[in-house]
Amino acid sequence: MDGMTYGQRSEQPLVLIIDDAKDFTELVAKILRTSGFRTISAETGKAGLSIAEKYNPDAVLLDLNLGDDDGRDVCREFKARLATADTPILFVTGSDLSDDLVQGCYDAGAHDVISKPVRRVLVTNRLKVALGEQRLREDYKRLATQDPETGLENRRQFFMHLTESAGNAPRLQRDTYLLLGDIDNLTGINVRHSFELGDEAILTMARLSKRLISVDCRVGRIAGDTIGILLKRGSEAQALATAERISKTFAAIAFDPVNDPKHFHMSFGISRVLGSQGKSVNADRLIYEADVALYAQKQLGGRGICEFWTLDPNDLPDIADDKRHSRSRRRRKSDRSFITVKKNASESRDVSEAGSPSI
Repeated sequence: MDGMTYGQRSEQPLVLIIDDAKDFTELVAKILRTSGFRTISAETGKAGLSIAEKYNPDAVLLDLNLGDDDGRDVCREFKARLATADTPILFVTGSDLSDDLVQGCYDAGAHDVISKPVRRVLVTNRLKVALGEQRLREDYKRLATQDPETGLENRRQFFMHLTESAGNAPRLQRDTYLLLGDIDNLTGINVRHSFELGDEAILTMARLSKRLISVDCRVGRIAGDTIGILLKRGSEAQALATAERISKTFAAIAFDPVNDPKHFHMSFGISRVLGSQGKSVNADRLIYEADVALYAQKQLGGRGICEFWTLDPNDLPDIADDKRHSRSRRRRKSDRSFITVKKNASESRDVSEAGSPSI
């Protein structure tokens, strides 16, 4: 990959070129580099999809005819995956741009269609237009998918990624791991040291989690001080290493170091779905199992990591409904709140009942 190391982000847009013609790829890469872009390339659709999930390109230049592959099928696969669904895809083709061909490209999800041989002014400016529109969409998307306090993915967005990964694990023959972590005795921290310090601990945990995970992980705020970390293609060793790295770093931080240094700790619960078992597990089940493992670790005093599959299935801790993060049990409608409208000075009546919302 030109000008980028693994996991690095840059102000220069990254363009993925998927084309089986090496001469064309080198020519386009040179044009884009001289215009302020970074480039990365792949010769097949399968390789391009793998690279896109790993490096998250800002746009894709996709050849319409990739040997035995139809570029339109590759485009549909990009759009079907949550991680790449919003990436602008611009087709490049040496075929005549008939109405049927162009319509087929747009129907597959393309942002634009460019003829070969490409012209520098045309390809760079169409990329800039596509990227400008994409930035606007991302700004709106961020408002809907990001937790405003921590900057992590919100629960809804994280749950979407978890659902996709858990469902695809058997088909893709890859192991998926979920880590649930939180701060030990946050209530005590709030009571003894103030809610401001408790909030600072949560924000510090969120920043560490974003910085200390690998590039193909997702991290989101599940609720309160509970975070979720998704390893889409991981191993038991990687899951344990991730949890240990975050918890040890968090424990080493001194809060309020000038007046009275304080050290806090974290616990993690881990669940998984193994692709080799050929059986999918829904996202709620994964969250429930990680919840149980986390609760079991809390019963041992916290400050550690518990894997669900190491627990005795006949002696699992029972978590109260209000302590669970899975959504398999909906909240019941409540009669505790209502709205009244006065008819006159001495009489009022209920006009509507507002129950607790399901989440």
